[in-house]
Amino acid sequence: MQTTINFGGFYESLHDDIVERAKAYEIGAVDDNGEIDGDKLWEVDKAEWDSIKEEYSGEWLDMLNQELETDIKFVSLNSPRFYNYSTDVIVGDISQKDALKIFGYVRDNDLKCEVLQAVRDASTSGSGYSALYDYEDYFMREYRALLLQVVLDVIIAACDERYPFIVEDFGC
Repeated sequence: MQTTINFGGFYESLHDDIVERAKAYEIGAVDDNGEIDGDKLWEVDKAEWDSIKEEYSGEWLDMLNQELETDIKFVSLNSPRFYNYSTDVIVGDISQKDALKIFGYVRDNDLKCEVLQAVRDASTSGSGYSALYDYEDYFMREYRALLLQVVLDVIIAACDERYPFIVEDFGC
């Protein structure tokens, strides 16, 4: 089944800084003081940036797979046209076996309360937010991908408190 994985995206994030710095070093757009020449970076075309970000996202997913002992398959990087409502997410294909491992990770790391709260938050409308699904919907078989999305959000947040998933040695 496919689900989205909210890794933090590239808009004004640490991930974006890593990708930009790697590309700047590759094209010689970094001076002796470590400052990046933004004008040279603007010369890189959009298709190349998209490819670089997709490669980074795949490596980020590899780190998550290592943590969870899963084999979630990278399908694509979904980038919004505008960043005012959402950010980039990874679309991943998760096998039934890996879904069970992810739920086991929640159990083994005592994250059940956090998951239930995240489901409550996602299923409760509030000022400026209209919930699309009821609390019970998240636990129905046909919405398993939606539940996995919330579970992965909780796991990623819990891991980021200990150590952030950052592909520090990324090079173009």
